[in-house]
Amino acid sequence: MSDEHPHYRRWQESLPKQSLTSKVIVETPAGDWIIVKNPHHPNWQLPGGGVDLHETPRAAAKREVLEEINLEISEPQLLLVDSIVTRGEHGDGLMFYWKATVTEASLKHIQFQVGELVDYRILPMDEAIALMSDSVQRRLAAYFALSEEQQSAVVYLEEGGLPENMEQDA
Repeated sequence: MSDEHPHYRRWQESLPKQSLTSKVIVETPAGDWIIVKNPHHPNWQLPGGGVDLHETPRAAAKREVLEEINLEISEPQLLLVDSIVTRGEHGDGLMFYWKATVTEASLKHIQFQVGELVDYRILPMDEAIALMSDSVQRRLAAYFALSEEQQSAVVYLEEGGLPENMEQDA
């Protein structure tokens, strides 16, 4: 059946929509994190945002960091994917968390996007996480509670935690 068939198109439009979001842990050579303040959000956040139509989550991660803080990241590493189904009116979604290390020289080029952000900070990991929302703190705590071996693969979470049937000490 062709993609152009009217029944196929109606069926496709009836499928549930999910939002995709990419967030990036931008780490300095000293191990500090860059966090950003969005005027429409009460907590500090990792740089990142929604994945646009016809864009991959990895491309969105790179684009968002460039747009938000004027830093180019070349090879972000995918750390975790979180499936979120309790977002109410916002619908279900997948959150992709990436990590990218930037050079000391690139830090002098940081500029936050006026209108979208009001500030940025460079803080040690623990201080940065403490300023984020409870859901982000829960998500990152679940990830960092895993062993280095488990962190070497992409981690799958549901609602910010390990699914009940997944063993932490696998």
